Order: sequence, then C-alpha cells, then structure tokens
Amino acid sequence: MYANDIKSNTRYVTCEVPQGCTPGPILFSLHINNLPSVTKFNTLLFANDTTLTLSNGSGDELEKSVNSKLTSIVAWMQANKVTINFKKTNFVLFGDESQRHSMNIFCSEQTISQVDSAKYLGILVDSKLTWTSHLENLY
Repeated sequence: MYANDIKSNTRYVTCEVPQGCTPGPILFSLHINNLPSVTKFNTLLFANDTTLTLSNGSGDELEKSVNSKLTSIVAWMQANKVTINFKKTNFVLFGDESQRHSMNIFCSEQTISQVDSAKYLGILVDSKLTWTSHLENLY
C-alpha cells in the first residue's frame, strides 16, 4: 500500500484484517455478510456490531430456542474463523414484568450475561423499551 508516495512493508495475513487499516471495516462487513443466511435469528449487522433478535410467547420456549439456534452461529463462526468478544456480549429480555425472568443462554460453552439495558448504535435500550436508561446516561 502507498500513502504519500511511501510504500508500506509487506505483511501476509492469513485470516484477519489488521486493526486500524483503512479497508478493515468494509472487508469485515464482506466477511460476515452471509451470517444472516445461516441463522433463524433476525440479524442486524452494522460495521463490527452484530445484533440477533428472536421472539417467542413463552420464556421457557424462548430460552430453548435461543440456545438451540446459537449452535448454527457457533458452527458458522468456527468455519469463518470469527470469535466473539464475550466481554461485550449480552442479552436483554424485552417485555413487561410478568414476561421477563432470568434465562440461561450459552454460546461456545460461555454463559451470556443477561442485562436490563444494552447499547445499540449509541442508543441505550432497556428491557421495558422506555427512554429512561438512555436519558439518564446522556451526560
């Protein structure tokens, strides 16, 4: 690569994009672009953020369904040499008080943390779908 008439050193990369390189975000997006086709989750991709959503009337059925469907995600990740940052991975159960309860969700034998609110593209979304958490954290 050239920048200001200076040639950079040649580096061979086998399965990742060097962090901070100019084409990194677009190459990453191309790399994960087929993820939605291998899962039954509703999948939202933006840059290096991936959000999976799923709905079900019963909490117990939802827990079973999520854990079952995460196996296809894990298989895709292994095949595509993608890893999850479990420090940044969590889930929110949306609904009123009677619909929310504690769930045990696992991915790659790691427990996914249940949280009351999560940031999505800079907006803090809480389990009750109110603006309270977001507004409290603006300043």
